[in-house]
Amino acid sequence: MASTLLDIVRHDLVYLIEMCSGKRKSTNNLKVLAENLFADVIPTTWRQYYTVANISATAWVSDFVKRVIQL
Repeated sequence: MASTLLDIVRHDLVYLIEMCSGKRKSTNNLKVLAENLFADVIPTTWRQYYTVANISATAWVSDFVKRVIQL
């Protein structure tokens, strides 16, 4: 489960970086992802695998990194 979520997060972030650098065209999904991260809200695609407390996206990423390292 963590591996699948890690793949989704990596995929989303790579696409977002490519969009910001002009290498990829903007899509509605990428716009929503960018807006969520700018507002420090956890994207819904990242929330789908386990119950998440109402924390910021920054705190979620930090926690997720610790969980992946632990696994």
